Amino acid sequence: MAGLAGRVAVVTGASAGIGAGLAEMLAAEGATVVLAARRETELAGVADGIRQRGGVAIPVVTDLTSDESMARLLATARAEAGPVDVLVNNAGYAVWKPLEETASADWDPALLGPAVAAVLVTAWTMGRPGIHDLLARMARWRVPPRWWLAALSPAAFLGLALIAMAAAGKPLPGVADFGRFSGIPAIGLAGVLLLITVGALGEETGWRGYALPQLQRRFSPLTSSLIIAVLWFGWHLPQFFVIATYRDSSPA
Repeated sequence: MAGLAGRVAVVTGASAGIGAGLAEMLAAEGATVVLAARRETELAGVADGIRQRGGVAIPVVTDLTSDESMARLLATARAEAGPVDVLVNNAGYAVWKPLEETASADWDPALLGPAVAAVLVTAWTMGRPGIHDLLARMARWRVPPRWWLAALSPAAFLGLALIAMAAAGKPLPGVADFGRFSGIPAIGLAGVLLLITVGALGEETGWRGYALPQLQRRFSPLTSSLIIAVLWFGWHLPQFFVIATYRDSSPA
């Protein structure tokens, strides 16, 4: 991580835990860190600790579910530190109530958070050319066949699993079972495909549209992918506590 002197890093979820640790590490490498979190007292404590060790830290109380709060974060970072070079999108989001009591708006940040972050930071740091490049990569479909095989490999694994179940004499799930999740009405196979598509546009724009290319500037493709995998796991972990079919891999 050499060469961070003079760089500006924004770290969300920086009031404690992994976010605070990453902010301290970036500051130790010479970066000016802009700390974003909702808890003002804890955020100030992390900033004071960084300053006491000779680093530069700018705490900004931020609610990442609020567009106005995010705009203030970006404006403050630019005004007090300069253009952002590094974004650590560490803050997570979860809805802690039974799934049948949630509304679609409750999950908008979970579905669109990474994409919104990617678009905002790209526009801020790279301007219109960066946005054009991001959108062009999202719409690109003319790629070597091996990438199409990789993209379709989950369907192949599903087919192998069904063959294994049939060979073992296990009952095979019906088509309708693929559209059932605990706590919500059956949405059918078409609904699942739509959900996967919308979810992919919302999430992968952030994970692999923005974050992965940025990581690959500093790390190998394998290391970058492993870092994304850890972040992706943390982002989705709360769903295993509120959605029963995620836990037992069976229809509700």
